[in-house]
Amino acid sequence: MNIENKRAITSNREKIDWFLKALVAVANKTNWEGLPITLNVNGLIISGYLVSGREFFENLFEGQTEDSLPGIKEIIDDLYPDSAGKDEEEQDSLPAYIHLRDARIHHPGQPPIPIDKGVYWRGCLEGVNGFCFGVSGVK
Repeated sequence: MNIENKRAITSNREKIDWFLKALVAVANKTNWEGLPITLNVNGLIISGYLVSGREFFENLFEGQTEDSLPGIKEIIDDLYPDSAGKDEEEQDSLPAYIHLRDARIHHPGQPPIPIDKGVYWRGCLEGVNGFCFGVSGVK
């Protein structure tokens, strides 16, 4: 890894909460059933269950027919970044993304999106301003 890449990783580390990054790393390694969590992302509240990147990609197109997305599952399987075989420095730079199941996005004064049921959601850890444990209730 060259010096510029190391500087970029160090710079990103300072922007990502170390504890949240550790939770995401555990979720990715253990395939949790889902940890209830609520995130603050640039003023929006995103609430759902923290899951592994693997679960996210395996279920991303849940409910879609093979006719509507021909070959997409095979493409995702081929492209999903498997951490096996990466050197220690590359491992240390992971994870960069957080994945939620049954996620709902809350904007002040508005009903949550989606209204009927949650969705799989993926976001950049660097964009998370804060978090708490638990899922925001819907009334």
